[in-house]
Amino acid sequence: MPELHAFVLADGLVPDLDVASWVNAGLGWLLDTFRPVFVLLRDVLAWGVGALEVAFAGPPFWVIVIAFTLIALAATGWKFALFTAFAFLFIESMGHFEATMLSLALVLVAALLSVVLGVPLGILAAKNAAASAAVRPLLDFMQTMPAFVYLLLAVLFFRIGVVPGVIASLLFSMPPAVRLTELGIRQVDPEVVEAAHAFGA
Repeated sequence: MPELHAFVLADGLVPDLDVASWVNAGLGWLLDTFRPVFVLLRDVLAWGVGALEVAFAGPPFWVIVIAFTLIALAATGWKFALFTAFAFLFIESMGHFEATMLSLALVLVAALLSVVLGVPLGILAAKNAAASAAVRPLLDFMQTMPAFVYLLLAVLFFRIGVVPGVIASLLFSMPPAVRLTELGIRQVDPEVVEAAHAFGA
């Protein structure tokens, strides 16, 4: 059979690439070489999440409800404040208040890190065309991949706990911070910038 003969010839010409062993070796080297860095990051992030969790779950339940209800009232109005109070009461009635406070602490730490890392990167991308061209494909990739993929890698480097959740949330939420910062700077009217320079800015 000509097809089978051609397949045998091609099978002999195409080398067998053991990509899995290369990836495993690279990950092993990375873990062994930078283990102190990963341990330090894990401890710092775990401390931050733990501190916020204590701040949220430590006071009496009604204190947290009143505080968040007042924040919602000041931010949006009485309708959302009423919804916030009802939501907290519903969470407490199901016995998930502490778990909710842990999730809230995790999300706040990830959001803070995404702003701290994303805004400077967005400024750099807005000021430098080469940096923008280099960052854009990376941001597209980060937004395309599901957050669960980041969670698996984070567990590999930081072990099971709250830290992988922070890392996965950070990687998934940082691209909007970078993109919106770059877009906001690029859309500033050049005449406004020129006027600011004229007044010594």
